[in-house]
Amino acid sequence: MAITAGTDILASDFINTSAGAGDSGKAPKLNSSGKLDKSFPSRFGVKAIQTGTQGFSDGLVLQFAGESWDDDTMHDNVTNNTRITFKTAGTWLVGVSITGTGGSSNSANMVIRLNGTTVIAGGAVTDTITTSKVGGTATLMRAFIVNDYIEVLVYGTNSPTTSGDEGTHIWAQIIQTT
Repeated sequence: MAITAGTDILASDFINTSAGAGDSGKAPKLNSSGKLDKSFPSRFGVKAIQTGTQGFSDGLVLQFAGESWDDDTMHDNVTNNTRITFKTAGTWLVGVSITGTGGSSNSANMVIRLNGTTVIAGGAVTDTITTSKVGGTATLMRAFIVNDYIEVLVYGTNSPTTSGDEGTHIWAQIIQTT
């Protein structure tokens, strides 16, 4: 069925092919508001965000004292708030974004560190000359086992400072369980 702009779509127009045992071929369930029941995991993982700025210094481990979502109790806003701890073994897509401010000619790097010792990804955090803003990202796909954890470390010159908001965050999304 092709969907065109302005077309009303009913739940009965679709067959639920990813339902649990015994549900194959049934239309998805609607909640009391008439919207699709998302009782199945639409995402599974975590997005931890900063709630306060941090100045870069060599080897600084970033703190993430807030969350946008955490479906697997992978992050704590107080205890070890620098960490994302994997509670489900599998292949995960992981990303980091760092934004902030600083003086001219900032030079900074970030790394994602596994279990406190092994660097598994990295990226540059660079400035834009006209606004003295810094920003950078790093992503990777990797298998993790239960209780593996990751942290973000930054290294920099000219004292850039993180944004202290959702612009500086770390996230993990499961791709496949093992």
